Amino acid sequence: IRFGPHSFTAMAPQQRSPLRPRDLLLLCALALACVSIGSAASIPERDVAAQEAEWRHALAEATQPVGADEDEIHIHVVSHSHDDTGWLRTVDEYYEYEVSYILDSVVTCLLENAARRFIQVEIAYFERWWHDQEEARKEQVRMLVDEGRLQFVQGGWCMHDEAVTNYVSQINQLTEGHTFLLKEFGPAAIPRIAWHIDPFGASNMSPGLFADAGYEAFVINRVDYRLKEWMKKEKQLEFVWRGSKSLGEQAQMFAHVMDSHYNTPRWFDWEHGVSQNLPGGDGPPPVITNPPSFRTKENALRRAKEFVAMARHRQGWYKTQHILIPFGSDFNFQNALMKFKNMDKMIDTINANSQELKATAQYSTLTDYFDAVHATNLEWNVTQVDFFPYIDNNASYWSGFYSSRPDLKQLSRETDATLRASDILLALTNACLGLDSDNTEAAVEPTEAAPAGKAQRASIGIVQDVRERDSGDSCPPSAVAYNRTAMFVGQQFLRRAAAVSQHHDAVTGTERKHVYKDYAARLQHGFGESELVSQALVAQLFGAGSDGTLDFSASPQYFADLVKGGVPVAVPVFNPLEFTRTDVLMLPIGTTAVTVTDADGNQLPYEVTDTFSHGASLPYDLFVRVTVPPLGYSTIVVAPSASNHRSESEAAEAEGDVTLSNEYVQVSFASGAGGAPVLASMSDAGGLYNTSLSQAVLYYTPFNGSQTSGAYIFRPDPATPATPVPVRSGRSHIGAVVQQVQQVFNESGISVVTRIFPGLDPISGSAVHQAMHVGPVQVNESSLLGKEVVTRYESALSSGHRFYTDNNGMEMQLRVRNLAGRPGDNDTGVALAGNYYPVVSRMFIRDEDGNGRAEGARQLSVVTAHTHGGSSLAEGAMELMVHRRLLRDDGRGVGQALNDTSEVTARVALLLSAQKDAARHHRRMANVVQYPLKPFFAGLPQSGLAKYITSYSPLAQDLPENIRIISLKALRADVDTVILRVMNVFEAGEDPSLSQSTTIDLATLFSGLQLGNVQERTLTGLMQSSKNVRPTWHVVDAPPEGESAQGVVSGAVGRTSAASYEVTLQPMQIRTFWISLTSP
Repeated sequence: IRFGPHSFTAMAPQQRSPLRPRDLLLLCALALACVSIGSAASIPERDVAAQEAEWRHALAEATQPVGADEDEIHIHVVSHSHDDTGWLRTVDEYYEYEVSYILDSVVTCLLENAARRFIQVEIAYFERWWHDQEEARKEQVRMLVDEGRLQFVQGGWCMHDEAVTNYVSQINQLTEGHTFLLKEFGPAAIPRIAWHIDPFGASNMSPGLFADAGYEAFVINRVDYRLKEWMKKEKQLEFVWRGSKSLGEQAQMFAHVMDSHYNTPRWFDWEHGVSQNLPGGDGPPPVITNPPSFRTKENALRRAKEFVAMARHRQGWYKTQHILIPFGSDFNFQNALMKFKNMDKMIDTINANSQELKATAQYSTLTDYFDAVHATNLEWNVTQVDFFPYIDNNASYWSGFYSSRPDLKQLSRETDATLRASDILLALTNACLGLDSDNTEAAVEPTEAAPAGKAQRASIGIVQDVRERDSGDSCPPSAVAYNRTAMFVGQQFLRRAAAVSQHHDAVTGTERKHVYKDYAARLQHGFGESELVSQALVAQLFGAGSDGTLDFSASPQYFADLVKGGVPVAVPVFNPLEFTRTDVLMLPIGTTAVTVTDADGNQLPYEVTDTFSHGASLPYDLFVRVTVPPLGYSTIVVAPSASNHRSESEAAEAEGDVTLSNEYVQVSFASGAGGAPVLASMSDAGGLYNTSLSQAVLYYTPFNGSQTSGAYIFRPDPATPATPVPVRSGRSHIGAVVQQVQQVFNESGISVVTRIFPGLDPISGSAVHQAMHVGPVQVNESSLLGKEVVTRYESALSSGHRFYTDNNGMEMQLRVRNLAGRPGDNDTGVALAGNYYPVVSRMFIRDEDGNGRAEGARQLSVVTAHTHGGSSLAEGAMELMVHRRLLRDDGRGVGQALNDTSEVTARVALLLSAQKDAARHHRRMANVVQYPLKPFFAGLPQSGLAKYITSYSPLAQDLPENIRIISLKALRADVDTVILRVMNVFEAGEDPSLSQSTTIDLATLFSGLQLGNVQERTLTGLMQSSKNVRPTWHVVDAPPEGESAQGVVSGAVGRTSAASYEVTLQPMQIRTFWISLTSP
């Protein structure tokens, strides 16, 4: 791993230099000082007797007089509490039992002493606490914030995970917290530092996103223990992190790796010391300056010497004389007075004896610390690496959580898609209808979600007087009185449920079971509320809100009930993407006697087939090919028919070879054991790019030892190869709208449906879609082990040892297979787990040598709908972990086995193409898979659709292929400001034409809507982009004078005239605007 001119290679144990006895004692003392009982996923403890001996000897060494040649050190005590928004308790339980008392206690103590400081991270808790306070208390807190004594760091709704979360979800949860801070505190509360001390590894996309949000530095903690060891030795724990290959130094950030852990050094944790089993059994001694009697001695100077000795040793791992000492841990400061009172005396004693100790100390915020480091004007090394997978000892790669609780990962991503659709619909409806007539209506709490099969008309969408539609006005006729406040409140349920689910112990699947159920319930409730909002908004845009004749629902069961009851159904199909989209809509249905037309009565391509979906409640599926405009909808009509339209090409069983083919792709299945279909090959329609391609479902058996697989850890048994599950049976269907093969495996709950769709565009048409159902995973409970289920693809591509996975859905990261393992890996099972990486949206392999092909190298990509762990364990192979059910805990704090009995249907798309075209394919399909078409349903009135707006799009035209609108959402209910984020979704160098700077004009982006008040903001909207002036750090590999790093563009909108707002986007660049959208 490169750090400027340095490189890191983990040393085998026999290569390490011997330590002197004094060094060893101090190292032992400091290693113990980094661990506190009760911290999330804490490092395993040593033998208690050995700890006592190490402490006694090490502390004796550490309190020797300071040498004359020692430099003065500056100790920055950073008070914090790491408050997980769910883990062992739910977010509500944590707040009521712990966090509310922490905030009460901390604020009181800060007001008592102006020297004290505290950093607050999770806004999900702070916002709740804030609304419980009297106005007088709020004013006191505003004073603390204005004076810098209470500092918000990170400032998101939660501390999100960096491995399994999508970048849009990260932005959304940060925005949720930052919007609250800006509204309540103004510029004084703007977070300047990113603080990610507990996520399990760190993504190199984070520095770029955080830099764009206005952060100036980044604190991380959990990196490979061997790398951290090397960093300490080489004083490389601080560096400039230039994460994005495309954006260069524009996306770089100064990074600080915590030398030990985020806990208070163990000998100085007065609040929780009693539980630490230290010598004497009753925790660290308090700092005593005025003994209460002759029986107690003053110890302040001795304790100060111990503290300085600890800090000096840590400071030796950094380049400057400044050392950050964390003062806090999980849910600390419930007794803030105890902590602050002792540390007050510690700091006062150090400063009173600073000449003797050659040290000063102070309470600091993170801004204080990084300002001091920046002022040293030193030169720093640069790195572009990410820090996956994380490992904390030689047997424990944290690559299991990439796949833990897949149903929660799937639900999180599906609700993100729902949130995007309803956010866009809300912004567009607001633009058409404007503010509430008096803008004073109180927010209405939405009701529970509609039961399946029933449509609820939300009271939040009540309309009264109808205005006429003017010529050229793209907005439909609708109500003058429109309660946008109530709409926003309904939408807020899902925004906040989605935000809290990005927490590093939520979507990761590393929480306790009742907490997992709580996250799922929040998402499901938010989904229901958002659907009610969307239904009302579609009615408004459709022009149906004025008379109530159309009662819209988003429930597929409601649609099926109407059709089965002989009622024609109007189906507006919403496209949440920014390009015109021809795709196939799949709807479960209970009858085959239907016909499908567009809104003008023209028949559409459709067919009804027996359902291939696992566990489906309805016997048939309706497939309809539709074309939908960008960010808009078009309407189809599904009506009863006297004829049976079940496809005649349906076969009960697949016999012999089966081939699925359309204009762009061909997939072949051979006859396997017992005649069941098995995947055999894939090619483009012309056969130019082809490969043998097999797919297997297998499971790993966890290692039966002290360290086994669990919620966090993946540790397969090195002596047991992955066990295949054979295909038992199958069936196929070859039609004009859909072609599909179903494989049922020889273990209940496992099936794969493979589909292709004729009649689509070259990119969508070349995708091979798969739906893999797994669960409940069958296990032998008496074995106390479990299973980890994977799907593996094997091809003829010459991929060598290389494969590529995405980081958070953004740039692709090269991975190099190393089955022998890294130095120190305990066995081949551990080494295998170390080859697993997070696959958030896609992975691929390619011909690394061109394979001697005149037509060029091939690339095989797998696009996923939610996050999996993935790897390439052999040339030409890729695998994804689909499910995990484990019967033992892995010892990382959660205290429960991952005995997950859920079912999940993982959706993926396979793409085989020329390497030169591959980025166009996987970039487009990642969005198509993530954001499917969204239908709404209403019984068709006898009068038909003539008076309704059956097609609508707010965009003047499709956006360029490399440009995405990643956000179009209302900022708040009480203003007409809309957040607009646009992004160039290609990375530098991956496509000859699309990996280029691209300019769009915001003034001509929308049709029938008036754009105004355009203001460029930082990523989350905290400040104007022109004010995002971050410190410059001197780096070893700085570009020569006059040159700049690739992709450096930011700042104000390029406004060329009063009617033009031209915006240029470099590869991977996101630009954020506050705009107003109104109806002309």
